[in-house]
Amino acid sequence: MTSSWGFRENQQEYVERADQREQITVQRGKKKPYALIPMGEDDFYINVAMLKRIKESLA
Repeated sequence: MTSSWGFRENQQEYVERADQREQITVQRGKKKPYALIPMGEDDFYINVAMLKRIKESLA
C-alpha cells in the first residue's frame, strides 16, 4: 500500500509492478483505498469485437 503522494512520486514504478500482477493499493489519507490493476482488451465496455457488431447492425 502506498499513499497518493507516494504513488504520484513513483507512478511509473507502481504501474510496472501492477503489470507484473502485483497488487497495488493507493490510500488517499483517511479516505477509501483504490486498487491499481492492468486492464485487458476485454475489460473495456466497447472492444473491437463489440464495435464490429455495432457497425454490422447499423449497415
